[in-house]
Amino acid sequence: MPDAPSPVFCRLVPALAGEMARIEAESNSPPWSEDLFKAEFSHVHARVMGARLEGKLVGFLICHVVQDEGHIVNFGVAVAYRGRKIGRALIEEVLLDLFREGVRWMTLEVRRSNQVARNLYESLGFMEVGTREHYYTDDGEDAVVLKLNLSQFASQRT
Repeated sequence: MPDAPSPVFCRLVPALAGEMARIEAESNSPPWSEDLFKAEFSHVHARVMGARLEGKLVGFLICHVVQDEGHIVNFGVAVAYRGRKIGRALIEEVLLDLFREGVRWMTLEVRRSNQVARNLYESLGFMEVGTREHYYTDDGEDAVVLKLNLSQFASQRT
């Protein structure tokens, strides 16, 4: 049996905002609109990265980088491609690239109830550093703030 194809990780372009919004609609609540995705491409601090498999966009990660700190603002993987470690590989690729560029810290917020995502982030070395009460506008759920030391992360992967 041949090996499954590996995803290709790359910077994304504004023309993919519609595909990103479709993945978002099945990944996050409340979902970003296509216009919000388009706006990220003109944001001076944004990095918009994706995972493509057999020519199709299957995941994305958007982060903002200011000096030596980054913040993941959105991340999603198409439902049909979950469970294949594509999301994990995309995050790892982005984190290592940012570390090579001089970024030393990465933060993010995640729903307190999203144990699958929290398990993924914690397995990568993210640590809980705080809470944002009533962070999510759709239901008022709290967000857990996680932080990662990219020097430690990178040293475990080289």
